[in-house]
Amino acid sequence: MSDYLKPKSPKDVQFLWHSEGVSVTCSDLPYPGLLYEVQYRSSFDAEWQSKEERTCNVTLGGLDTHKCYSFRTRVKTTETMYGPQATPSDWSEVTHWKRAELRDSCQEARGPPRTWSPKLVVVSSAVTLLTVSLLLLSLWKLQRVKKLLMPRVPDPKGTFPGLFEQHQGNFQEWIRDTQNVVPPKKAEQDRHLEETLVVHLLKTEPEEPRTLGLPSREAAAPGGAPRLPPQAPEGGAVVVLGDLAFVMSDGCYMML
Repeated sequence: MSDYLKPKSPKDVQFLWHSEGVSVTCSDLPYPGLLYEVQYRSSFDAEWQSKEERTCNVTLGGLDTHKCYSFRTRVKTTETMYGPQATPSDWSEVTHWKRAELRDSCQEARGPPRTWSPKLVVVSSAVTLLTVSLLLLSLWKLQRVKKLLMPRVPDPKGTFPGLFEQHQGNFQEWIRDTQNVVPPKKAEQDRHLEETLVVHLLKTEPEEPRTLGLPSREAAAPGGAPRLPPQAPEGGAVVVLGDLAFVMSDGCYMML
């Protein structure tokens, strides 16, 4: 017999809001052993919360007045009177309430999509372009100030090719390998010409005429003694080329 028992859904469901919560009331059915169940949840809850009373006057406390709640009710039978096979009634229509106001849904109403006015777009673009220009100008000024305050150190690789690649920075080895390759600068050539040896040409004096009354030193040598070689002028070695004689200092050389 209990397999066919199913009470009707609650009718005339009303909600009375107060500071402590809300009271849900409806018309009681004329049958004993019934339970009236009210379920509710907010828009932030995933599961329904439930509360039961033996009369259709269920008070729910601890509700947040700033949230929107959904409510539904139904009638259940007790197992002691109707057995375990009795079926509860269908759920009543779900209603939505927020701050004691009935709403169509707890979904937040979304307004139309915003449209940007052409004037606002132009102003925003101009401000963005001006900001980027000022930023680039500041970076350029910063680079100039950096160059003034901290001059760039010249790279020796450009002045001395091969010094670091082939000789690992050894300047003496680089000079030894490149001194016959690198042409001397003009200033060095001029200085080299100034230091060139000045060759002094000695004038040969003409032979004096022989006289009978005054013999020369060579002729007056007694007993046929050998003639003395002519003495070299003081100041350095004498180099004789044909009829020309040159006086050489210790640090000079002759180019032929």
